Amino acid sequence: DLKFGLDCGAETAMLLPKWKDELSESYNILGHDKMGGADKNVVDVLRVSVNNIVINEKQFKMDFLFANLFGGVHNVTMIDGLIGYDFLSYQKTAINYKDNELYFLD
Repeated sequence: DLKFGLDCGAETAMLLPKWKDELSESYNILGHDKMGGADKNVVDVLRVSVNNIVINEKQFKMDFLFANLFGGVHNVTMIDGLIGYDFLSYQKTAINYKDNELYFLD
């Protein structure tokens, strides 16, 4: 089980690099990509396709970048990655921020 933050503005989902080896049986390498952030630094990241993601008993196939979520002195330990627009576009969703819940709508 991994914990993800939800970033509705994120173009691509991200996983922390610490998961690269442990999840290696669950993804296919698509290649390398460049990623830049607010600090204007551009880094080389690995792009992968994960085929067996299960969220709320529904299976998803999503591409991820293995990348540090925040650069510099920020050390992110409470989540394992971010999901964004790609995930939210699979079906209609509603977010209850107060109770930290995500709902899938029919």
